[in-house]
Amino acid sequence: MTSVGLQSLLLPLLGIQSALVYHELMGLFEIARVLGASYRFATSGSGLGALYGRFTLNFFRTIVGGIAHDALMDRSIEELVPQA
Repeated sequence: MTSVGLQSLLLPLLGIQSALVYHELMGLFEIARVLGASYRFATSGSGLGALYGRFTLNFFRTIVGGIAHDALMDRSIEELVPQA
């Protein structure tokens, strides 16, 4: 098969990959927006704002820790399984 044939077969895969990257980036922007809104809410009041801010910080710390753990696990699986 020629390189042009391989490229024509791989182009749809590149489209899928870029769409997944787009959704990942939009998800990260949404998390950043929620964190900003939570920070604004937490700093607006005195008592409940601090409690809400602390809860939000712990919640997102757990989320980021889970994402980092999954990323490390995926990377370690890729290192262990040789790609042909």
